[in-house]
Amino acid sequence: MAATALTRNGISEATPVEIRRRIGAALIDWTICVVAYVVVSIPLGLIEGFGFALRSESSTAAPGRVVTLLAQIAVLLPTLLYFTLGLREGHTLGMAAFDFKTLDARDGKPPGIVRSLVRSLVSVAFGAAVVLAYMGHSAEHTYWSHYERTIYVLALIVTGIVVVDKAFVPAHRSGRALTDRLFRLVRVTGAAGDTDRGLSDWLDRRVGR
Repeated sequence: MAATALTRNGISEATPVEIRRRIGAALIDWTICVVAYVVVSIPLGLIEGFGFALRSESSTAAPGRVVTLLAQIAVLLPTLLYFTLGLREGHTLGMAAFDFKTLDARDGKPPGIVRSLVRSLVSVAFGAAVVLAYMGHSAEHTYWSHYERTIYVLALIVTGIVVVDKAFVPAHRSGRALTDRLFRLVRVTGAAGDTDRGLSDWLDRRVGR
């Protein structure tokens, strides 16, 4: 199945990216995000601790909750910015390494900043849900509060949605996940004029052995 792709010479035909390239790109992208998370969590952890200290005093409990919440949200901002800025250009570093792009399925252009931001928010939410579901599954549930159980159940539900979403990639000939269809995006490789194939040549040689 052919798809449009934006190249240096305009719009041309390209093919949906193979699942092995998507996996390789995802490994690179999420490794970068994990490293960024660890780096920013150190100073933000100090800020969160300050928020907890404020919450321990009745006179500053409300500001303490605000500081704690902002610190917890801010730790995800590097991941959100990474995917947003990458998608706005048509590819993240992982996608570039494996020679494919994420483009508008209608005109072959990179998605704009708004669509990239919303799509990135979905990716971050999906990633957070999978992590929470795994942590919840591995934890002792005996002393959980109603709030913690609710979060765990919601994480399991979203994780199930992630599984269904990704199952469409190998199941359909277009290679598009449900979220790709929702945001009218297509991931394509082999665009004319792109001579730098990143890690794709190495991957092809390894698979061809």
